[in-house]
Amino acid sequence: MRHHRVPDSATFVRTTPRFDADTIPVGLLSSHHLAARTWAVIRVDSGELEFTWEDDPDNPTTIGAGDSLVIPPEARHHISPPGKVSFEIDFYSDRSGS
Repeated sequence: MRHHRVPDSATFVRTTPRFDADTIPVGLLSSHHLAARTWAVIRVDSGELEFTWEDDPDNPTTIGAGDSLVIPPEARHHISPPGKVSFEIDFYSDRSGS
C-alpha cells in the first residue's frame, strides 16, 4: 500500500458532497488524475471503496469505513464501490512549488 501525505504547504480548497454507490460521478470510475499541484484525500464514512493505481492495477487498495487515502498530483487512478459506500473527497492545492 502506498502512503502519501498532503504537504504542509498545501491549502484546503473544498470538500465534495457525500457520494454513495448510486451517486459516484462516472468520471471517478474510470482512469483519471488530479491536476499538477492538486492533492486529494478520499475519506470513507461507511462501507468500502476499492481504489486502484493505474500503474499497479493488479493490487487495488480497499479503503474501509473511518479510513482515508491520499492521492498525489497527476497519479492516474480510479475507484469502484464493491457494495454500499459513503465517502467524500477533500481537495488541497500546493502552490509552493515544492
